[in-house]
Amino acid sequence: MTDSILNEPIFNIDYNSWRLLKNPETGLLIEPVPIEDFDKFEYWSDEFNQPVRQVISINDRPSYADYLDVKTGLLHRRVALLLGCSAYDDEISKEQYEELCQTVLLKHHYQKQINYELLLPYQSLALSFFEFEGRLLINKVHSLFELNCEKQMVEKTILSLDDMISKAKKLSEHEFYHAAIRVLIEKKGKGFLTNDV
Repeated sequence: MTDSILNEPIFNIDYNSWRLLKNPETGLLIEPVPIEDFDKFEYWSDEFNQPVRQVISINDRPSYADYLDVKTGLLHRRVALLLGCSAYDDEISKEQYEELCQTVLLKHHYQKQINYELLLPYQSLALSFFEFEGRLLINKVHSLFELNCEKQMVEKTILSLDDMISKAKKLSEHEFYHAAIRVLIEKKGKGFLTNDV
């Protein structure tokens, strides 16, 4: 798969709108940071590696942030008093934030469509991803697995890790999930991407 296809976003996320907060007393939706008090956004990958866009006000300390709902692909504004206080919260650029939004949506739909129980339990950091001769491969510790999009499952591969690793192209998590979802779109159409809404 070419780099230009892997960089082309699959999901259209509207970064200019968000679900407003509900006033607990009246039940009415309110905008907690009026446009005249808005200064800028700061972007974070939080302790769960989820994209968060912090709203910075001119007059107040940051109290609100926009969180991505993976089921709808929409931003939800809510209170975020401790964002950036954890050692696990990483400040990122706007471009990294937008890529992370795409990645979490890709991963969400991948996990709904693909049986990956052979890899369980796992932490994302324990996996590395590769593409070799059109095959999508996952390395977990010293075991190599292949994504079988026809069966929609992860299987042990017959490829040897030693033989393949020097010839394969290493993929980022984003590139792997992007490539997998592209194959599923070719196979099934885009309908499965909207089943959550």
